[in-house]
Amino acid sequence: MIELISSNIIQLNFKGPNFSFGRDEFVNKVEENAKKFEKYFLEESNPNLIAIENDNSVSFLIKLFTIWKFKKTALILDSLLSHNEVDNILNFYRPNFLIKSDEVEPIKLSEFVHESVHEIALILLTSGTTGTPKGVKISFNSLKSKIHTLKQAIEESDMENALNFLPMSFGHGLIANTLFPMCTSKNFYFVDRLDLGLINNLEEICSKYSINFFSSVPSFWRLLEAGGVNLKNSSTLKRIHCASADLSSNLAAFVLDSIPFSCKFYNTYGITELSSWVGICQVTDKNTMNQFSFFNNVEYKFINNEIYLKAPFMFSGYFNLDSTDIDSDGFFKTGDVFEDNKLIARLKETVNKGGLKIYLNEIDKLVLNSNMVQDAISVRYFLKEEEMLGLIVVMKENFKLDELEAYLKLKISKTKLPNKILSLKNIERNARGKINREELAKVFI
Repeated sequence: MIELISSNIIQLNFKGPNFSFGRDEFVNKVEENAKKFEKYFLEESNPNLIAIENDNSVSFLIKLFTIWKFKKTALILDSLLSHNEVDNILNFYRPNFLIKSDEVEPIKLSEFVHESVHEIALILLTSGTTGTPKGVKISFNSLKSKIHTLKQAIEESDMENALNFLPMSFGHGLIANTLFPMCTSKNFYFVDRLDLGLINNLEEICSKYSINFFSSVPSFWRLLEAGGVNLKNSSTLKRIHCASADLSSNLAAFVLDSIPFSCKFYNTYGITELSSWVGICQVTDKNTMNQFSFFNNVEYKFINNEIYLKAPFMFSGYFNLDSTDIDSDGFFKTGDVFEDNKLIARLKETVNKGGLKIYLNEIDKLVLNSNMVQDAISVRYFLKEEEMLGLIVVMKENFKLDELEAYLKLKISKTKLPNKILSLKNIERNARGKINREELAKVFI
């Protein structure tokens, strides 16, 4: 993988000096690290699964590429995981070594031989950090194929100075927004975490470093909206992506009004099992979201409106878990509902209420488009074994809950109305900008 790197790598630091490495300097650092790690990774027991803690730093990237230099498999652990979550993951995966973010030397954990990770570059956790961990296996060949595909789909001139503020523990942040720009851009900038420091300084950062590209998630734009921040004067911006969740029309309108007229804004669709992005949609107004065009080497088909995907960068299964998501023709069953190439909903995110199947994200979009809320999420909960629809909102100032209830009664049938609506000060999201609906539903029980 290291031979593909083309960019200078700069970690931006709001509390101190930046960490900057030229392409050759970064490669030399990996070589130096490899000499230190030889005594661990070339043992007679032939360790092949290495857990590595990610803190979104240059140090993490150097350690990751060191693991790959030895053709070992990296199990990525987010540094924000609790001790209990880390222990649960380590007990399930039994990695040979653990490389912590604040330690120089690997910690030996086991001599277990993992036959299922041959030629696997990454194991990315998508769920189950407290139960059975679900880890997606991505091969070296899949990574290279994905980077090649993205290079063909996205103009290199749009990527000259790229910025990433998404966590590198997940497919979206690591593959599409770190490895791809590292292999495409002239300069790759990143920060350790998306926080208010970045939000408040983003326009200055874009101007100072002539940023052309960054990718985002919908919750990022809600933070900008709440903070009254816009990027209209960031004239070097050429391309912005938004992924991980579909956009509401009002949020899309806010984005378009907050960026330079010459900057192109794209909604992207991707899943970890296909190494992140597989399709893009240019958003030109609030009615053009989620209408995806898939990359040339992506095959797709529909069964009852659910999309099935197949591509050269497919995952290699789940670690120690049987996959029932691959059909006999090798297509991945996504669980996403499309109509005319437009993403409608996720199959599992539904409520059966009064004999009617209600898609939760359709309720979300309707509420978010009301202009009365800062944020909203609908959930399924049970009352005496009967499915119920709950709605959690963060109301904007000068709007009341009864006004929202009146709006919903005008917009949807009685059957689709939430059984309960709860107003909170904020709605918690994970590092990827996503929400655990099952966890949130507990507030109604």
